[in-house]
Amino acid sequence: MSRFRIPALFLLAALLMLGFTACSDSDDPVDPGGGGDPDTTAPQVTGVYPGNGEAGVDADEEIVITFSEPMDTATSAGQVSLSAGAISSLTWADSRNLVIDHAAWSEGAHITVTIGTGLADVAGNTLAAAFTFDFYVYTAALTVLETNPADGATGINRDSNIQILFTQEVTASSFSNNVTVTDPNTRTNYLYNTQISDQVATITLLDRLAASTEITVTVGAGVATWGGTTLDSEYVFSFTTGEEVDETPPHVVSSYPEVGATCAPDVGYFQVTFSEPMDPNSFEPSSWNAELVLLIFASNSDPAWNDDFTQVTVPLPSPLPDGLPMEISFGYLTDANGVTSIIPWNWHATVSGTPDYYPVEDGLQMVFSGSEDGGDLGKIEGYTEFLKIEMQQDNVFHLVRYEDGFVTPSGDYEIYQATASAIMWLGFAEDMEERAVQEMLFDTPVRYLPLPLANGTWSDDTSVTVPGEGVYTATLSGTVAAVGQIMPDKANVRGDEEIYFTDVYRVIRTMDIALDGTPAMTNVDTTWYSPTLGPIMVKEYEENSLEGNWWSSEKQRIFAVDDR
Repeated sequence: MSRFRIPALFLLAALLMLGFTACSDSDDPVDPGGGGDPDTTAPQVTGVYPGNGEAGVDADEEIVITFSEPMDTATSAGQVSLSAGAISSLTWADSRNLVIDHAAWSEGAHITVTIGTGLADVAGNTLAAAFTFDFYVYTAALTVLETNPADGATGINRDSNIQILFTQEVTASSFSNNVTVTDPNTRTNYLYNTQISDQVATITLLDRLAASTEITVTVGAGVATWGGTTLDSEYVFSFTTGEEVDETPPHVVSSYPEVGATCAPDVGYFQVTFSEPMDPNSFEPSSWNAELVLLIFASNSDPAWNDDFTQVTVPLPSPLPDGLPMEISFGYLTDANGVTSIIPWNWHATVSGTPDYYPVEDGLQMVFSGSEDGGDLGKIEGYTEFLKIEMQQDNVFHLVRYEDGFVTPSGDYEIYQATASAIMWLGFAEDMEERAVQEMLFDTPVRYLPLPLANGTWSDDTSVTVPGEGVYTATLSGTVAAVGQIMPDKANVRGDEEIYFTDVYRVIRTMDIALDGTPAMTNVDTTWYSPTLGPIMVKEYEENSLEGNWWSSEKQRIFAVDDR
């Protein structure tokens, strides 16, 4: 089967899809826990970058090999070879990721990478077998790189799809108008539908191919890229069909670890085994949770398929966040012959530990986008708010507001303290109209967010003296309720799959404030919290009875989900 590039969004899914092993008792990094048994498991290559069969790779692109467990870095010498481009250095980004630099490749070169069996993990276990993968260097010319079925292949399923890998993405219209699938014996051209995904063009035939017949596919010179580049000349390949028809859809034989597992944070990788060779381009999620999506974009490796495409091995970031929920669904899975499953395949697992609903990390930046409205300012659409956590001492942190990105602090910030039982609100600071920033601490800290989150209510009282204004007294009451799944704004969704936040809690806080005993203002905020990510959506309303004014906002947190 041809090795085509797996779509970028599937790479996300593959990295987080099935891959968390059940916790157990062993010293094996693949099966962590405690049992005292020595590690005798051979390490595996779990991910590669560039991807296996990828086209359009930069001439100086570094190669990254990801392993299933920490490796003995000294054993890499002499264990990596390239079919072209002398290796200039082997370095380890960490004990699981080997980075290969090399002399620049020539345009359009076909590169094969081989990883030898001398590479060993920290326990001395070596790879059980050599591992190879290949890819193609970018070229501005439009050519055919691979076909599936391959030229000259025999015994091909009569319902098989036909795939063609180009050096550039081509337009569907130029492809359909310039490609024919022909039975030379009857001089019949088969009708088909076309799907273009990156550099792969897939032909889905509308009629079953004739039995034991040589089929010719002609790719005409009129096939063109979006920029207008065409093939220099037509490309012709042929294959011979078999007698049988494959009508059996593929299914998952096993997954490692199993569906529903509670998993160790340092599991490292997962494997999925299928009933037959698969079309990797069909292996994309139909829905999955955003906590998983965002984490997976931090990975720097593509999944690794075995030679016959019946098993995929996927690297996982390590360690994974405690309590991370993982959910993913695949609507359709297609085998190498083009037969598609009709039953979705769903997977879910959870990382062991308690999920953090308010991550506190020095330098953590949170960007919110939304709209503001008010009694004296009118509605402002598309405003952006920049907040940054700046740690002090004893788990006290400032949540600082910035005016222009994260360049200049505004002078306003909230003061909190993270404890095991709550995020405590200690006070605030204001830029006092061109005077030095002044901190105002509450007489008694109040619970801003009880931890761990669970359905319930709470209430706290406090007071604070503001120079030149008087004594403010306040009662903060809150309600916590689990709401399960919520959908993010479409601006945060990439591709066609459904992306959602899961295991979300909604927290409603109401603060009633009086100034020297006179009711002054009421502030209500509703915030939705996601496990491992923290606040993801906020709605606020403030009514100032002293000034006869009001203000409201609705905002959603922006997450950067960039592929490489």
